[in-house]
Amino acid sequence: MRRVSNAITSSEDTYAQVLSILGIHFLRQEVICLNCGYHARTMQSECPICKTHERDIAIVDFLLEDPLMVIEIKGEIHDKRKQELKDIEREKALLRCGYVVVSISNKQVMQLWNHFKKQPVI
Repeated sequence: MRRVSNAITSSEDTYAQVLSILGIHFLRQEVICLNCGYHARTMQSECPICKTHERDIAIVDFLLEDPLMVIEIKGEIHDKRKQELKDIEREKALLRCGYVVVSISNKQVMQLWNHFKKQPVI
């Protein structure tokens, strides 16, 4: 499963800053096998655990390992019906593999960031 680099958006960078401020350990753009749930930074032509091929992987925006949680930052492309259907199937597969999936819109990320900017530094 060759890793296909996803472009990191400004909303993803902002959200990473929020997680860092909160002291939450996270991984960015991990590759997850949608068949068995195995995750790694990269995979070659197939999952080393279940031998699933690259069409059955997901590159997630953020991964928290304890609990197993995927955080996806959703831009405008996710509002399109075709992408929305793909997102639903992907989320179902991640849930079957034991991941909790949280989706946050770009607008919600900016609201969260604006809230943090107003807070005094302790």
